[in-house]
Amino acid sequence: MGCEELVRVVLGMQTVVEDEPELCILLVGKTGSGKSATGNTILGYKAFESKISAHGVTRMYKSNDGVFEGRRIVVVDTPGLFDTREANKETAEKIKGALRYLHAGVHAILLVMQLGRITKEEQEVAEWVTKMFHTKAEKYTILLFTRGEQLDNPEDLKDFVEESGYLRGLAAKCARGQRAEYENKESQLCILVVGKTGSGKSATGNTILGYKAFKSMISAHAVTQTYEKSQLCILVVGKTGSGKSATGNTILGYKAFKSMISAHAVTQTYESNNGVFEGRRIAVVDTPGLFDTREANWETAEKIKGALRHLHAGVHAIILVMQLGRITKEEQEVAEWVTKMFHTKAEKYTILLFTRGEQLDNPEDLKSFIEQSPYLRGLAARCGNRYIAFSNIATGKKRDQQVAKLIRMTDVMVQRNSTAPRYTREMMEEDTRTFFEKFCTIL
Repeated sequence: MGCEELVRVVLGMQTVVEDEPELCILLVGKTGSGKSATGNTILGYKAFESKISAHGVTRMYKSNDGVFEGRRIVVVDTPGLFDTREANKETAEKIKGALRYLHAGVHAILLVMQLGRITKEEQEVAEWVTKMFHTKAEKYTILLFTRGEQLDNPEDLKDFVEESGYLRGLAAKCARGQRAEYENKESQLCILVVGKTGSGKSATGNTILGYKAFKSMISAHAVTQTYEKSQLCILVVGKTGSGKSATGNTILGYKAFKSMISAHAVTQTYESNNGVFEGRRIAVVDTPGLFDTREANWETAEKIKGALRHLHAGVHAIILVMQLGRITKEEQEVAEWVTKMFHTKAEKYTILLFTRGEQLDNPEDLKSFIEQSPYLRGLAARCGNRYIAFSNIATGKKRDQQVAKLIRMTDVMVQRNSTAPRYTREMMEEDTRTFFEKFCTIL
């Protein structure tokens, strides 16, 4: 939605008199949803501070004004809900303070959300708005979805809203008004080739795959000295809507997994696909996202663990995918769930991958982003400070460079784990038994 269209929508509300000399707009939403950037877009200049940060940038309400087609526009930016450094109750008082400051009131309350998965936190933001302003405020409310550039067609927004029972109801309450189609998972056949040296193991592997993946030659000694570096198996985990499937597609270099803007998780069960990067076979296993509103986390966790049980040889890397932006309680709980599923032993096989890397002016800025958050600092330290920014819209050389960097990072990690280069289901099950044995001993 451009500024002109937004002004038309506001003017179309029954609460606004068309010839009023100014419009006053209050921005509310979850931290990191794009409130401040939205205010800047409406006003046409950088009125509010807006940047990539692990915490909310807007700490107090702030007002700025501009002129659009001869009409004065006043925009009031407010602190974001679900900032990990402040309770929602305190943030709500600050937002209500903004309205008290505006003696004449506001013409429109813009509830700002990101296009993508609608998790419990997103739903609770609207509940907090109702707590603050009560149901009467709904007739003054407009739903504004940021990241509109991700829609192929502006009309697709209606489909996005319609597919979510929650969004449909919210839009109806605000007097403005998807079903996701899921692909069946494609099962992966994982084959471990063993045998006497010189029996033709490597050649057999090449025949099965249909290309020369393994070194095979006549020799007086064994040609294969260790696990073949030509193959990597990667498990992708994270919160719903973090960009797991798109990351898998970027790594593989083609659209292997269904990835789309949707209010609900698109990946409903684990799915595996293969690709080749610089002559090297890569297997990527995509998993359902945690915090999908249609499924409890423990059910999703069982599906993710099922993916590891399915991969008998295990995985070289567990990629924990997060979006660059605010780190809310939900993001923190995702890492806790990964630990619950795979236990602390898995941390030495884990890489933190941050999507939307294109928002960083410089790749080195990722370190600063992590350093400013005690939570991320601690998580990165537990995972051996292995982290990378990833842009899933990158193509050509830029895409190749970031994939090569991820593979190099994985190779270094595999070498460090040389005595056990893969995290396996046996490790997971052994850790589970150890946990319960310790728990029972304590009891």
